[in-house]
Amino acid sequence: MAPDDLIIFYYFDEIQNLPGWESYVRYLLDNNKKVIITGSNASLLSRELGTKLTGRNLRMELFPFSYLEYLEYFEKKNLPDSFHDYLLAGGFTEYLRTGMDEVLQNLLLDIIARDILFQRERRMRFSGERKNKDNKGNSGLL
Repeated sequence: MAPDDLIIFYYFDEIQNLPGWESYVRYLLDNNKKVIITGSNASLLSRELGTKLTGRNLRMELFPFSYLEYLEYFEKKNLPDSFHDYLLAGGFTEYLRTGMDEVLQNLLLDIIARDILFQRERRMRFSGERKNKDNKGNSGLL
């Protein structure tokens, strides 16, 4: 393959933590670069992302194993003991692969810190901006 035929991919993980990342990614895409963005934050799944990268994104969400996927992964039969094992272990692939409790603990912390607190902060910021706009608009009525 000649150097001109090489396809270069830009791979970013958790890029949503950098201010202005959308503009940079859009610049790369507008210049026909291939970009892959991964992350666990809810902001990557928000509607905002679609507007910032309209027509330039393909969203793929990964979920934990369903019970049937769990059975297939471990080559188990659909029996009460298998279902009990699934209920105890869950379907998170990294935990199933390693058996390390730290995987589940980190997942819980990530969900709380990144997703729940992020969304709460965003709503509070939006609510504050809305109140400021309302106050400015009504200042002549005082």
